[in-house]
Amino acid sequence: MKRIFIPFVGLFLFFAPHARADTDSGITRLSDLLSEARDRNPKVLAAKQAWEAEHAKIRAARTWNDPKVGLNLEKIRRNKSPKAKNAGSDMYLVEQDIPFPGKLSARAQAQHHAAKIAEYEYQRTVLEVQADVAGHYYNLWELLESIKIDRAHAKIWDRFASVSERHYASGKVMQRDVLLAQAEADKISVGLENLEEQLPVMQAHLNEHVGRTVDAPLGKPEDPAVDFDASDFAALDSATVAHNVDLKAAHHHIEHSRFLLKDAKLNFLPDFTAGWARMADEGMPKFYNASLFLNLPIFFWKQRAQVKATEAGLQHANYESERMKKEVATELRSAVADLRNAARSARIYRSSILPRSRKTLEGVESNYLAGRAGFLDLLDAERQLLIEELTYVNIRAQYGKARAVLDRVVGNGLPDSSNGGMSHE
Repeated sequence: MKRIFIPFVGLFLFFAPHARADTDSGITRLSDLLSEARDRNPKVLAAKQAWEAEHAKIRAARTWNDPKVGLNLEKIRRNKSPKAKNAGSDMYLVEQDIPFPGKLSARAQAQHHAAKIAEYEYQRTVLEVQADVAGHYYNLWELLESIKIDRAHAKIWDRFASVSERHYASGKVMQRDVLLAQAEADKISVGLENLEEQLPVMQAHLNEHVGRTVDAPLGKPEDPAVDFDASDFAALDSATVAHNVDLKAAHHHIEHSRFLLKDAKLNFLPDFTAGWARMADEGMPKFYNASLFLNLPIFFWKQRAQVKATEAGLQHANYESERMKKEVATELRSAVADLRNAARSARIYRSSILPRSRKTLEGVESNYLAGRAGFLDLLDAERQLLIEELTYVNIRAQYGKARAVLDRVVGNGLPDSSNGGMSHE
């Protein structure tokens, strides 16, 4: 009896889910994938180009319009006599439109804030893509761990089937035990094949978000390290106020609207056109002419409509900022709650549920081999352990994904972030 039980226990412990997977394929670190996604993901690159385009418009917004250069040639034919001389004059002129002082400054400031909005849109895209990468990374880790667990339990059920067949041959158990063991082994085998079928799909999703080809090779993901200490909410709240990209973008939306309103009000004031001309008549000395014109914004209802529209835009930006503050505060609380729940669940599974289930299975198996327990008891104990091992793996994956969401809300993981990258330690 002991020679049957001890090898089985050794086999069970060897394939326990907390054991590390084979390292032949190497390790793929999440931090490396996050950096790669920031540099190669097409969505991130497109957002970066949009930011650079908006930034390039700042210089154009503060620059005068191009000057106008003209040439006027005049020739007067006095008569058709070949002895008569024709009279004529040449005029060379330059004109420059000059906006009223303050208009270009207001437009440049408005464009500056438009560029900052685009910058934070880019940073938000980076954070969203990084969170997606982390989500697919931990999905892949969970899938690989589930495959490892199912392989271990498949061997366990092969062992059970072999033991039940020997006991049936010796008349110790009914044929039902053999059939149940074989059926359970078949179920796990089919489930294992289904999981393995999902593996290239999971890898393709991760490669896609990183910016690689979908069939690029990937190593084994690192295990998510669960921090069982409660997160300091006050510190996270302060960091969110300081670094959240949506809050920063909302601030620049307000400033952008404020300078658009300033520009609209300045449109009540006239612009200028300065001119300079040189004229030369045949037989006359050259002379010069300087001029200064101004436009008259007498159609004031047009300017009033512009002011009204920009005032509405500013009010809209203020309301959106208030809405965003509430939304970010809610997102932060939700992310912290998810993180703490996952950490709490992982702690109880690691310290209590899994050890108790393993011990229960060992005891039931020992009683079954000694004839003091039925096969259904063994079946229930093994199924319960399988469910709890898979649940523990899922909880750890959920913790990693919750940490990624929290990093996105707080604003960690950007190139200019103080911590230099998303933290999953």
